[in-house]
Amino acid sequence: FDTYLRPSPAFSTLGFFNDPLLSTTLGEDSLDIVNTVVHELTHNRFYAKGQAVFNESFASFVGARGAERFWRSRGDSTRARRTADRWADDVLLGAMWERTYRTLDSAFQAHPGARAMSHRLAVRDSIYARARAVLVDSIAPQWRTIDRRAAPRVRLDNAALMARRIYATGLDDFERVYAREAREVRRTLERVIAIVEAAPADPGAAISPRRDPTGDENLHGRARAPVFPGGAAAGRGPPRAPGPSSPRRGTGRAVRPSCQPRGHSARVLSALARVPSPNACAP
Repeated sequence: FDTYLRPSPAFSTLGFFNDPLLSTTLGEDSLDIVNTVVHELTHNRFYAKGQAVFNESFASFVGARGAERFWRSRGDSTRARRTADRWADDVLLGAMWERTYRTLDSAFQAHPGARAMSHRLAVRDSIYARARAVLVDSIAPQWRTIDRRAAPRVRLDNAALMARRIYATGLDDFERVYAREAREVRRTLERVIAIVEAAPADPGAAISPRRDPTGDENLHGRARAPVFPGGAAAGRGPPRAPGPSSPRRGTGRAVRPSCQPRGHSARVLSALARVPSPNACAP
């Protein structure tokens, strides 16, 4: 069996109590501290019952875009741009984790049962080998804040993949709504909540370009794939990836003990050597 274990320095009580800002959270750099606080506050604002993947992925989006807005509102364009660059990397990685998960899930369903185990594992290994090649050759060259030399060391197995996808599923779908809502975080937050409340059984599908249960058929049809500062477009195309497996600088978060560890690339992967910035952000 694959296993995945890492620390979690922050959590949310979903608004039942005042959540503390723990010393473990303060060990992050200033960009991650703001992202973490906004992420956890998002859970206080909205939490779809029984939808951990949607909730954590949505909070990943709001945490990143909310942190970017926070820095811009304070006139700190350097930190805002740095936050946007980290998020661009995360969206690319999220698309890869999602695509790999779907491929793997289909392969396992096609070869069920104990007798097919050896074949199933062989297929699994070939899928991860292809994912590694895409990561190294197509994704890592696009990274803005992750050292591409980490790509060959990224941990690829079922446990790591499951942990990552919890926090990185449908990120480009949230970005499409964001583009449609004039790149306003508050408007996007309310829009996504309205869509999900109209289709609570499957919020991820409701946010996808295939349908919008609130009745706005043009919500996704008119929105381009989001373009990040610097020209990179985020979408379900070839993504990119980083290094081994535990959180960068020990960061990460779990909302409740029952939830799986966060898959956010900036937190889940160990040895993620962020590209040095001329204006390094001190904690």
